[in-house]
Amino acid sequence: MNTLRWILLAGTEVVFWTGLLTFFALRYGLNRPDLSRLVLLLVVGEHVALLVFGVVDFISTGTWSVYQTVIAGILAYMLIWGRKDLDRVDRWVAGRVQRRQGRSL
Repeated sequence: MNTLRWILLAGTEVVFWTGLLTFFALRYGLNRPDLSRLVLLLVVGEHVALLVFGVVDFISTGTWSVYQTVIAGILAYMLIWGRKDLDRVDRWVAGRVQRRQGRSL
């Protein structure tokens, strides 16, 4: 069980980073911002899954552990700085795409 919970945590992080890359590919590579919004829903779902993993683990063990601390840290970051940092990265990617398109035209 101990290894499984860390594998699930790593899996949610893989889903997050894959979703983020897919978001930018759809938004700028394929010029489909409508579909990129659906990817953001997937990322939110991933964070809900993290919350569920942490709560279930706490209920089943009855103790607070490093596992729940890591999950709480990820969720706190998402709630406090996540949106601002996503906007910052989005502007950076948009600028890079615009410069690249400007050079190729």
